[in-house]
Amino acid sequence: MNLTDIRTQLAVYQETKREIAALEERLQAAESMLKAYLGEQEEVTVDGVKIRWTPYTAKRLDTARLKEEQPEIYGAYLKETQGRRFLVTY
Repeated sequence: MNLTDIRTQLAVYQETKREIAALEERLQAAESMLKAYLGEQEEVTVDGVKIRWTPYTAKRLDTARLKEEQPEIYGAYLKETQGRRFLVTY
């Protein structure tokens, strides 16, 4: 790949990132409005489409506490992974 190709793909990358950010913002705004319409209701059906906003409870391991209070157990269950990070900085 030559420098011109890289510049072209970088421009595509940058424009696509901007478009995605705008779409995510638009999606978040629509979601917020739907949540506002739902209020305390957990479910509503509009034109055959169900919209649900239901509470849930999740349990997660407190790794910071485990590391602090039981470092040997924490260390025994660590799993090392390797990869490559793709990053474009301006």
